[in-house]
Amino acid sequence: MFDVVNFDMINMVKLDYVPRTCAWTFKRGSAQATLAVAVEDSPEIRIYDGRSADSKPIEVVSVHSAPVVALAYYEGFDLVISADKKGMVEYWDASTREFPEQYECF
Repeated sequence: MFDVVNFDMINMVKLDYVPRTCAWTFKRGSAQATLAVAVEDSPEIRIYDGRSADSKPIEVVSVHSAPVVALAYYEGFDLVISADKKGMVEYWDASTREFPEQYECF
């Protein structure tokens, strides 16, 4: 993990798998800086605390049936959008890691 603003390495995490893609998934000012990492040959998305050097994920998200190829975070609704190799696109709440109940239109 690298702090670009301060040009400083925060920590390193050793993974026991090949990562495919990743995305920061937290709102500014959050207590926990979460990082979602997709596993190369699995539908799993592993969630890590970006401020910790712990290589154990804090949670594993399983919303896909094929390996995930793209992840994006939208801070406005605190949503993560993910897409897999089969073309399935999912969206899920970044805080609860579940399908969002409802969102108000703006």
